[in-house]
Amino acid sequence: METKARRSIFWALLLISIGVVFLLNTLGYIPGNGWELFLKLWPLIFIIGGLDNIFQGRGYIWAVVSLGLGTMFLLANFGYIAWSSFSLLLRLWPLLLIAAGLDLIFKGRSVLSTLIGVLLAVAVVGVIIWAVLTGVTAAQPLASQISQPLEGARQLNVNISHPAGFVEIGASENAEIAFEGKVTLAPRQMFDEDYKVKGNIGYFRMTSAGTVFFPWIGGLNQPLWDVDLNNTVPIDLTIDTAAGEQHIDLRGLEIENLDLSVAVGQLAVTLPKDGEFSGNLSNPIGSIKISVPSGALVEFRINGAFLSRSIPAGFTISGDRIYSPGANSGNADMRITIDQPIGRLELIAAP
Repeated sequence: METKARRSIFWALLLISIGVVFLLNTLGYIPGNGWELFLKLWPLIFIIGGLDNIFQGRGYIWAVVSLGLGTMFLLANFGYIAWSSFSLLLRLWPLLLIAAGLDLIFKGRSVLSTLIGVLLAVAVVGVIIWAVLTGVTAAQPLASQISQPLEGARQLNVNISHPAGFVEIGASENAEIAFEGKVTLAPRQMFDEDYKVKGNIGYFRMTSAGTVFFPWIGGLNQPLWDVDLNNTVPIDLTIDTAAGEQHIDLRGLEIENLDLSVAVGQLAVTLPKDGEFSGNLSNPIGSIKISVPSGALVEFRINGAFLSRSIPAGFTISGDRIYSPGANSGNADMRITIDQPIGRLELIAAP
């Protein structure tokens, strides 16, 4: 007799989970507003999907991997793992392909074969969790030093196109160089830099070629572009990252125009205390964190539909604008547009 398949309980579990979380929130046991909770608890989708597969008696291997990923993402969102859940997702998505392949091999076979497949899935997930927690990775990125004299330029136009990984920008103490730093590449990734002086402007282009499949897992050997820029000349700075993180420290730099973009991931910017410039920060999916020094007069123009915000005391909100203490539409020195459809915006009042 053919066994009748059990119907899915995914949506029922999802509704129950959301209801429990928001009930605990309204009772004061779980802090945060609605969007903050949503951003932290979205990995429940993986966990509920895994439980649903087990309930329906299908896809045990897929369920194990889904439960493992969901648990890691939740731990990351609540600070038990150094990486954010978005960063982990960028690194661990190949696990979904592994799970699908193992499921195709062992699905519908004997109980013993299914048990072997489940044990393999548990082993794979266990190794990945160990690698994430210890920072171990088999792929050793390649590192090289870069340095470029200013060559008489009185202004810099910097354009960095970065496919995946981390970018860190700061100010150099060497007034004779246009830029210097260290570039760490993933295996099979090729690096390309170009610097030309036309008129009084030094044009610096930095990019890479080669396919990057996020081969790194741990935190010790991740691809990182760490570049310090000249601190004596005006700079137009453009950085585009497809997936990963940018940590941009503008203190000590003479920024005239700023354009930073991270398609998926995190963008952290430290603003200077003084200076006049306009800028644009783009982060379609992820988080933006901006440190605003005391006394800096900044206007933020916010374009965000589903956006969680953390605004310090003393900042004022007027429509789609946010002003630092003492700033208004007439006296702001730094005017920054933030394009962030989905994610979290955190402004930090720095000393």
